[in-house]
Amino acid sequence: MMNHSGRRSGFTIMETVIALGMLSLAMVLVAQLGTWTLAERKRADERFAAIEGVANALEAARARPWAELTPEWAAEQRLTDDLADRLRKAVLTVRVEPEPERPRVKRVTVQLEWTHGDGAKARTAAAVALFADRAGGES
Repeated sequence: MMNHSGRRSGFTIMETVIALGMLSLAMVLVAQLGTWTLAERKRADERFAAIEGVANALEAARARPWAELTPEWAAEQRLTDDLADRLRKAVLTVRVEPEPERPRVKRVTVQLEWTHGDGAKARTAAAVALFADRAGGES
């Protein structure tokens, strides 16, 4: 087929190469976005698991009588096997301290630190709760 100027209609090799280059670029960008999304999803899942582990540690403190909330109890607290397997280099720290200026109140602090799969240090998950002696017994 010939058009009015005597040239054949259709795509030139240059137009085809440019179109393929643009398609290749778009495919690479989509692949990078997919990889980044999966990595961020894994980090978010780790963070959620860490926050849940911290909440579980505070719940364990809540289940204990006030007099049994001691630094010795805090030192015995460990991560569950599932959480320890899920989080790389995870370190759980639990502290029980008397609350200054508030008699018969203890502060329980729970912190969980870990490292992401790529070696980057994750943000620390932490929570603090105050526990008062409701029975009125001696500390």
